[in-house]
Amino acid sequence: MRTRLSTTTWMTATWVPMAALMISCTAMLSGCEKPDQRLNAPPQGHADRQSDLQDNFVRMADNAMLKERSMSPVHFVSGTSELNALGARRLNRYVTLLKVYGGPLYYDGVADDEELAQKRVDQIHDYLVYAGLGSDLFTVNVGIAGGDGVPARSASDVCKAMTPWTKENDGISVGVTRVDIIKNSGTVSASN
Repeated sequence: MRTRLSTTTWMTATWVPMAALMISCTAMLSGCEKPDQRLNAPPQGHADRQSDLQDNFVRMADNAMLKERSMSPVHFVSGTSELNALGARRLNRYVTLLKVYGGPLYYDGVADDEELAQKRVDQIHDYLVYAGLGSDLFTVNVGIAGGDGVPARSASDVCKAMTPWTKENDGISVGVTRVDIIKNSGTVSASN
């Protein structure tokens, strides 16, 4: 004897698997689309799906590098004059830019001792020459990065906040910075 299926049982038995099959087919076919273009290059090398806008970003980065014209401690292995991968990539780009525009390049390691700073300047110079850039096209010196800098009022405020300041406290001279005073809401304890 045949049993008759209820409408809900019949719909559950036929339509639910059909809907699941359609959804899975749609998901599989949507994965076959061409990937979107990249605006940036991958960490190493060139993108196989380069965006039309990428050229504009490269030009903007080049303009910023030409304005800044600097290398910093972040481009070196800590405490040495050895370039890291980031420094090598930056100098490779400077080779291309300085061949066209020439000019100064600065190392802005203000916290480095003189010996380390000079070794890093020499490393930058040697790298650029070895990469094919003529010594007559550029100079490398210790100095701050180019650019617009900061307004004088802001620089003055920073200097004031970081200079040692002596405050008399119960007849004991305590060396504190203004930053300490700000953090401690104007109270200074003589912990010396």
